[in-house]
Amino acid sequence: MGPWGRGAILTWACCALLACASFSAQDPPVRVALSCKVVSDPDIPTHGQFLVEIKDAAGTTICEAFADVHRPAKFTRVRPGLFVACIVNRSGGQRCQSVDLYPPPGALVASFFVELRPPLPAVPTESLDLIDRVHVIIPEKARREFGAYMKDLKNGKTAEAARHLERSLAMHPEYAEALSNLGCAHHMAGDYGRATQLFERVTEIAPAMYVGWLNLSVTLVVAGNPRRALQAEMRALRLHPDDPFVMYQIGLCHYTLGEFDEAKRFFQRVIELDPCSATYPHLPLARIALAENRRDEAARFLREVSRLHPYAPQPPGMKELVSQLTGARQP
Repeated sequence: MGPWGRGAILTWACCALLACASFSAQDPPVRVALSCKVVSDPDIPTHGQFLVEIKDAAGTTICEAFADVHRPAKFTRVRPGLFVACIVNRSGGQRCQSVDLYPPPGALVASFFVELRPPLPAVPTESLDLIDRVHVIIPEKARREFGAYMKDLKNGKTAEAARHLERSLAMHPEYAEALSNLGCAHHMAGDYGRATQLFERVTEIAPAMYVGWLNLSVTLVVAGNPRRALQAEMRALRLHPDDPFVMYQIGLCHYTLGEFDEAKRFFQRVIELDPCSATYPHLPLARIALAENRRDEAARFLREVSRLHPYAPQPPGMKELVSQLTGARQP
């Protein structure tokens, strides 16, 4: 896997885990501009350029640009929505945070500014050396087919993309990134058994491939096996210790298992790391507060969602939670 990394992250695409909202096709066109500044940090190397990627709720990179501490990355004509901005250094280190790009009602032009703290350099380990060796032996033809697959997938040519993916794996059956993407396809088709097999194979071939553990855990949660999912998440957390998306997944596993104290600990950590999180950790915290008969606390979490996302459409589940608190159906 190259220094910037590639491959689908299923967490973002799974609607059961992420609350994704966007404007409809009937809404008037709105021009949104985003400027991302790299913050100088005395404790982290900030020399040179960083790649800034803007990802949508499905995990797809919609635009990218380079930035440094003197020159921000600027994006224009971005569609309103809730996105994730990731800053990546050349050693493979990455740090992501959510950005709400919903303008006030009636606005046709809106500008947003966000400061991105640079990531820590990736720490080389024996496992990371292993994934590099696995990548080196991939035939160039297989890599080209995978590249064509990614391009067709981004352009919405799903049938052509599938053929490229099949050819890539026929040339090199242990191509971890290709296997991971095939697993995502089976997951989205509802074949969780086959998806689990593919993701488990990815973790065997490339144990330092964070995406493999993350995708495996998502499929296991949806398939109704949160305990095994939690084990996979802890492997992902070992590779990305401060990743808010991994921590949200861990919190979700504990919540599903009824382990509310542990769930609260991880959801609160998500809020600390990514206050505007695209996963809406305040909602499960509100559900836990209601289950424990702490209605004032639940109301506080819901008010915080409205404060952080004042113009965004209500996330799935928000209306039901408000109804439970007020005892009345909300418009």
